[in-house]
Amino acid sequence: MVEDFRDCSIIEFYRKIGCDIIQFGNHGLREEEQVLYPFSYVFDGVQKKSEVLQDGSLKKTLTTPKGELVTILKDGHPVRYPAGTMEDLRVLLEMWGNADVVETANYGTEHFGIAEAIGDDGLFVPTLTASPVQQLLEYDMGVANFYFLLADHQQEMDALIRELHRCKVKEYEYTARNMPFEIIIPIENTSTAMISPDIFRKYSMGHLADFTETMHRYGKKSIIHMCGHIGKLLNEIREIKLDGIHALTEPPVGDCPFETALDVLGDDTIIIGTLDSTVFQSQSATEEDIKAELERIYTPRIRNSRFVLWPVCDGLPTELWRFEVVREWIETRES
Repeated sequence: MVEDFRDCSIIEFYRKIGCDIIQFGNHGLREEEQVLYPFSYVFDGVQKKSEVLQDGSLKKTLTTPKGELVTILKDGHPVRYPAGTMEDLRVLLEMWGNADVVETANYGTEHFGIAEAIGDDGLFVPTLTASPVQQLLEYDMGVANFYFLLADHQQEMDALIRELHRCKVKEYEYTARNMPFEIIIPIENTSTAMISPDIFRKYSMGHLADFTETMHRYGKKSIIHMCGHIGKLLNEIREIKLDGIHALTEPPVGDCPFETALDVLGDDTIIIGTLDSTVFQSQSATEEDIKAELERIYTPRIRNSRFVLWPVCDGLPTELWRFEVVREWIETRES
């Protein structure tokens, strides 16, 4: 980015490029701008320690009465998962069995300065942690460990998943009850690269239906971040009765065309759809290539649906002109 843009706060950046703001939780916000959430997780007898290793990776150690769990993160992603053995599973099960989620007392509007900063230019959208199976797949076990442990120790895994969900429903409840924002998004990252339709149906479908029920009880929209391959899960997703999908991704990166999602979920479904990164982020892409992709996306049906376009950069270096092309194309279609 040129210096004038590089030094902006994230909200100032959004305004400069002329987009509607959907501020995705605290991601990208300066510390003083971040919103405090109305709950906290409490773990009995658990101590946390973090240290940066010589190669720049981050080592996180949880010491519990039952044992120790170690995670190593590189660029924010796990390269060593904390749980891979039955002994680790027992540590997790005891830790979550004794865990609780506590509602913040006297939680008030002083926590919502970022919403005032956004004003009429968009929305602040609280984000929540992933549901139990997704948390285990992405952060606590990884795909291979999760399925090995599920196959070999299903009783203990089921117990762990129940304890995780017990805490998650409190997280949903306290957030929906205390935060005035109309949309709340759990970061599921759902994808059949990690979860089969059978496992999704057995576990996650009910968990996310509980999330949706809680949101609707408090007059919120249930929109779920599902950024992977979800084409084979659409029938199950329909049963969740959600209001929308955040980060719906078409081929070739994902596997679900926007109109296919509308076919199954209904034309009133809110879709926050990604702009194909193989075009938007391609170093060989031209202005005309991006415009052609926009023309492809905006069919008459999509134009008449509840569709929000999301040109994702998500940590990737992205030249300013790419955002400007999208803005200018949208402006010509609105006039």
